[in-house]
Formats: sequence, structure tokens, C-alpha cells
Amino acid sequence: MKLNKFFILAILVATTSLITAQTNVLFIGNSYTNVNNLPQMFQSVAQSVGQSVTYDENTPGGNQFRHHIVGQSMQLIKQGGWDYVVLQEQSQLPSFPIAQVENECFPYAKMLVDSVYYYNPCAIPMFYMTWGRENGDQQNAQFYPPLGTYEGMDSLLYERYMIMKDSNNAAVSPVGRVWRYIRTNNPEINLYDGDGSHPSIHGTYAAACCFCCAIFGTNPTTITFIPNGINQNDAAIIQQAVYNIVYNNQTQWKRTAPDATFTYTLNQNTINLVAQNNKFIDYQWDLGDGTILQGDNVTYKYPALGTYNVTLTAKNHCDSLTTTQQIEIEVISGINETINDNVIIYTTTTQQQLIVNSATTPISKVEIYNSAAVNVYKNSNIDTNNIQISLSNIAQGHYIVKVTLKDNKYHTAKIIVK
Repeated sequence: MKLNKFFILAILVATTSLITAQTNVLFIGNSYTNVNNLPQMFQSVAQSVGQSVTYDENTPGGNQFRHHIVGQSMQLIKQGGWDYVVLQEQSQLPSFPIAQVENECFPYAKMLVDSVYYYNPCAIPMFYMTWGRENGDQQNAQFYPPLGTYEGMDSLLYERYMIMKDSNNAAVSPVGRVWRYIRTNNPEINLYDGDGSHPSIHGTYAAACCFCCAIFGTNPTTITFIPNGINQNDAAIIQQAVYNIVYNNQTQWKRTAPDATFTYTLNQNTINLVAQNNKFIDYQWDLGDGTILQGDNVTYKYPALGTYNVTLTAKNHCDSLTTTQQIEIEVISGINETINDNVIIYTTTTQQQLIVNSATTPISKVEIYNSAAVNVYKNSNIDTNNIQISLSNIAQGHYIVKVTLKDNKYHTAKIIVK
């Protein structure tokens, strides 16, 4: 029996439409990640909303970022091919006094992020914001009182993880914020294991839903996977918490997107261009006349009058954004044919007046010629260093101005009359 070729084509089309791009996620952390197998639960949650996920992990109990800059974690980072690399610090360290955090946490966070970008240029490092212990960190509260309550410890963790996100151009999964919302609004749901520190199955499910929303932007209320040990009502409460904290505030948690907005100032035909946000990796300016410049603050002198489309492309790793503004160069300084005089020739902003200034030798004559070299204006009875000429009776177009001084030296410039 011979298969119908059109039937085969239909099967191929249908199969292709079901294929979802695969997302590769690496988890680096400790027991807060491996308890209840968060990576696998995240995979199941993601699959329930149509996302294909593969993952690997290195999460030995008690590990800090400083332990991960060598060994297996670094080998996995160097392996490459990751779309997201999740970074979870030891549960207490980020909440310690800031001097200790700046010495023992932040430098190693930067090393990990820098390594992620070096070996995975298009990956997004994502910090795993953990939570305050159920009753605070009583072990260390005697040395640092803010740790003595859940609220105090949790607020410090939030602050420090946001610093790591912003200073390293990374994203964050705000699991600790989701936990806080649930603790405040639904205290009947126990997020903690018996030690008051590690997550219960509910706590891990909240983390998995949080990661799914933070990575894919998925509405968490559409998640259908519910692990054993959680009833449907509790799952709905957790999903709604993730919706309120993560889904409704996605920009707050994502890696900062490129911003290509810019401002400019003009001084005759010289333009200064300034990117409004200088936090990105690369800025490329297309000046509209074939000139390309790099940098967040550039200056350029246009050789001719005209209208130019100036385009800034801001790049942030593999993300880029482009903005274009139309710039009119309406004023251009005179083209000096001698080196002894300082002559400025320009039009006013409204193009209704021509201004000629000579710093030394008085002006004797001003002539204006159109593009066909026809003289449209001439004044030969001038004996002053400054003159203003009305252009209201001159038709729109491009013109050449010739200024002759009393010593018979002359200067020319291009102007536009509108």
C-alpha cells in the first residue's frame, strides 16, 4: 500500500506546529535548590504550560558562591549552551552586615555572572532570591539584631539580591517576595520544612511557579501541574501569589532591557549626542551621512547642511534596541579661505535672517547665490563687523553666501532658506 504524499505532508506540518523551542537551564546553589528537587519540579511546571525545558544542576548543601567559582559549577558554565543560569547564594550570607556581604558575597556573584556571559553570551544569569527563616536567624541575631525576625532577615535578603541583580546586569526570580505575600495573606499555607528554614513541598512549588513566570512570562494561573502533597485550593493560592508578585511586575525582575533613547545639542553644524542610559555594553550611532561612531556620548561635525536620520543602537549582550531621530543641520559656520580673520555666517532658527559676524576686518559686501549660481541678493555698501539680512523675500532652497571683507578677502557658507 502506498501512502498519500499529501497525507504525509499534513502530518509533518501538524508535528512541526507542536514543537516548542527548548530552554536550557542550569541551577547553581545548595540545599534550598535541591530539597524537593526544585529543578525537576520547575521542569514539570513549565511543561504543563507548553514549555520544553532541559536542566542540569550543582547544588551541594551549604555551598556559597565562592565555592562555585571553581569545580563542577564552573565546568558546567564553561560547557556553554545555557539559556538561563540560576544562582542561589547560601541562605544566610546575603542578610549579614553589608561590609561582610560586600567582602564574601558580591565579588563572587560578579565572578559567576561574568563567567556566564563569557561562555554563554546570550544566556541570562538569574539570581534565586531566597526567604527569611520562619522566626528569623536567631543564631546570628545577637551579633546583628535585624536578623532576629523573619521580616528583618527577609527584607535584607530582598535588598541584597536586588543589588546583585542590578549591579551585574542580571535577572532575579523573587521567590522570597512570593513567600512573603503568602505568609501575609495566607498564613495557613506552611511554606517551611520542620527546621523553619528549608522549603516544604508548598514552598518549593511556589519557587517552581515563580521561576516559570520569571523565565517565560507565563501567567501562573494557567499552570496545570500540581505535585503530590498539595491540594488544588492551595495550588491556586500559590499561583495567584505568583501572579500578583511576578506576573504583574515583570519589568522589576527582568534583566534591564536596552534603552536607545538619546538627547542631543547643536552648535551650528556640530552635534553632541548622549545616550540616556549608559549601563549597556555597546552603543552604535549611525549619523545618517554614512558615518558610524561608537560610545554613549559622541560629538560630530556635519560637513554640509541638510536633514539627517540619526540612529542609536544600544546593545545588551544579545539584546538590542534602536531609536531614530531626524536632525536638521540648519546652521553651518563659514568656510574660511584665509587664516587671519574670524568670520561666522549662519541663519537664525526660523531661517528668516542671515547673520554675518567678522571679529576683525569690517564687512564690505554680502552676496547670496542659488543652486544655479544666480545672484539673488547683493549689498555692496557695508562697512561694519556685524550685519543681519532678512531672508523673507528669498524663496525656499539651498544657497551659497559670499562675504567679502574690506581687505578683499572673502568667505563662503551654505545656508538653507525655509
